[in-house]
Amino acid sequence: MDMKTPTPFLEVEGLAKRFEARAGRSAALSVIEDLSLSVAEGEFVTVVGPSGSGKSTLLNMLAQIDRPSGGSVRLRGETILAPGSTLAPGWHCQIGYVTQEDNLLP
Repeated sequence: MDMKTPTPFLEVEGLAKRFEARAGRSAALSVIEDLSLSVAEGEFVTVVGPSGSGKSTLLNMLAQIDRPSGGSVRLRGETILAPGSTLAPGWHCQIGYVTQEDNLLP
């Protein structure tokens, strides 16, 4: 009997986000480094952590509001986000989340 493992709904592999140095901040800032996770269809996931730990940055990348510095995101096995890829906020209305502040997307 061949039991094939189902493709995860969402896969994050080696995700990273680095903000370059700018006025008021002398050094570059790595917020997320080498994050990998897998979420099954129908699974609920909670992201918790202190202020400034990268929760909103992670969600912004998953919703394609921001690009990663490294790594990739796959939705149902299809790569939807990688460094340099074109952003598609909400990825064709398949990804959504409620932000801390009101935001309108095109």
